[in-house]
Amino acid sequence: MRLSSSALGRLSVLALAASIAACTDRTGAQPAAYPTANPLSASATVTSSTTSTVVIPEIGSGGVDVNATLPIATAAVAVTETTSIAAPNGVTAFSSARAVAAKRGASALTDTPVDYLEFSATANVATTVPSFTFTLPSITSGAAYYIAAYGDGGWTTLEGPGTVSGLTVSFPSDAVPIAITPTAPIYFVLYAETGTAPTSTPTASPSLSPSPTPTAVPTPVVSPNSLVFDAANPSATTVAVSEAGYTGSFTASAISCTASPTPEPSFSPDPNATPSSNPDAFVATITSSSTSTTGFTVQGGDEIGTCTFTITDSANASALVSIAVDESNIGISAKHRK
Repeated sequence: MRLSSSALGRLSVLALAASIAACTDRTGAQPAAYPTANPLSASATVTSSTTSTVVIPEIGSGGVDVNATLPIATAAVAVTETTSIAAPNGVTAFSSARAVAAKRGASALTDTPVDYLEFSATANVATTVPSFTFTLPSITSGAAYYIAAYGDGGWTTLEGPGTVSGLTVSFPSDAVPIAITPTAPIYFVLYAETGTAPTSTPTASPSLSPSPTPTAVPTPVVSPNSLVFDAANPSATTVAVSEAGYTGSFTASAISCTASPTPEPSFSPDPNATPSSNPDAFVATITSSSTSTTGFTVQGGDEIGTCTFTITDSANASALVSIAVDESNIGISAKHRK
């Protein structure tokens, strides 16, 4: 971690505060006196990915640096992470009384906010909780560190305790789904907890539903689940598409198509053209219209390889369809609507 002269000055203040806290011990080690008056903030913007995780450049404020990795998302949109030692505008500041955590019980616990994070997006996107690594000015002896998220006017503890190594605290990504919209960012806070540990048996953390975004919604269902073609005898088959409570149309498009053993992608020149009895070399293509309310016709080609298509509804909920030509069955997976 790089320290400027101003950062060194903050460390001196923190050391003095920690020294004072050590003289007023109650139930255990007191939390570090993290700065709360200076609303310093920093931001970094990346483009989310539908096929891989995205590392967000390191940002820092008030002596706290954070590295985050954004999980695979339902759309490629600009996502901005902002870190601040003060609660973002319009968000209730974190406190022990507001920490709605299943791990809390009838015990003397003190929770101190360390760093706030905000994730905003230029368009609707759904993903899961990112992974985080924080580098702190100091680590409170005996403290446990947790991540809480803001939704429906309150804070919910999602992860913890984090893994402490030197001055860093790390948290893996979490499968809890989150949705980010241009008008409804997602907020997280890193906080330190000291005191007597609870004796109650922990229960599963609740799912996060950021207000006002609704929770789980239906996604497209494609049948059959997967397609396997014979390159020696190119043929066509139809996949049916449906979605509970949805009466609109679906859009089909190719994500990738790769012939084997050559690495270059291979597509039919016209994805909506009806193939002839002796089609040109390609792996697979959608031969019917790219928009339908009931399903699509897929034509297998005479090249061995694999293809991946996505079928999306009007709200961007989608299903990934994988196709193999003289290869093993790959399968299908669904993504939640943004």
